[in-house]
Amino acid sequence: MCFLERFTGLAALSGLAVIGLVPAFKLIGRWDILLLFAACVGSLVGAVLLIASPKLLIWAEPWLIKFRLSSVAARFAKIQILLRTFAQHRQALLLSMGLSLLLQLAIVYYHYLVAHQLKIPISYLELLVFIPIIVVVTLLPISLGGIGLKEGLWAYLFSRIGLSVEQALLLSLTITVLGWMLSLPGAVVLLLDSTGFQQVRQGNK
Repeated sequence: MCFLERFTGLAALSGLAVIGLVPAFKLIGRWDILLLFAACVGSLVGAVLLIASPKLLIWAEPWLIKFRLSSVAARFAKIQILLRTFAQHRQALLLSMGLSLLLQLAIVYYHYLVAHQLKIPISYLELLVFIPIIVVVTLLPISLGGIGLKEGLWAYLFSRIGLSVEQALLLSLTITVLGWMLSLPGAVVLLLDSTGFQQVRQGNK
């Protein structure tokens, strides 16, 4: 199921990136950001197409292996198997992707609300362009969990629209800390649940 969730999330992020195309050209207007954003949109849409089309994945697999991305091809193939299983439930699959898209839009709005509270003058549409870039770049296996890379990328993007590095770091670190705080209750529940499960197993022995 986690592979299927990743596909719906990827499809939703692709939709979010496509929605951001118009504000990218109208609001940002920086050629370097536009090229970076276009590359991210192409990567996201290309990944969705590779997953959705077995023939396209077979054609692209030698190239993925050539660039040492054989594990990515294997994951895509597993997701394709799950998609065939859920092909009979297209309505549920479309509903899942629709809800994932709403979630991605809500994540952008969450960033906007945090930035507003921090008195950072950035618009929702600008964040709609920046967040897909942040997500795609930090997924690259060139840093541990995107630490440092994400902050540097926020600083670069902010500097291109007239905001300061300090504002970029403030937003990035605030979002990171809030994410840790929001995840803490779930981590406690999982820890207690695993502890209780181990106690039950020992009792059964």
